[in-house]
Amino acid sequence: AIDESASSGYLTIRLGDVPEEPFMQACRSLDGVLDIQRQAQGDYLLRITQGQQIDQAILKLLEQYDWTYRHLINGRSLEDRLYG
Repeated sequence: AIDESASSGYLTIRLGDVPEEPFMQACRSLDGVLDIQRQAQGDYLLRITQGQQIDQAILKLLEQYDWTYRHLINGRSLEDRLYG
């Protein structure tokens, strides 16, 4: 499980048809991404450094590789909070 820490926050992202390993490796290379996990329902949960504009960096990354996303949520999804 991803560590819950006061100095970190979360982003939840649901992607279109995006290759898992290249996406995870690309996210890990971004400053401010502390950890990334694929959730059971297919979303990706990113633990990020608080105060970073990491959402903008991820959107640029998606655009750079022509990857599509369905939604980007600041925080953890309801499903993850209930069942994760």
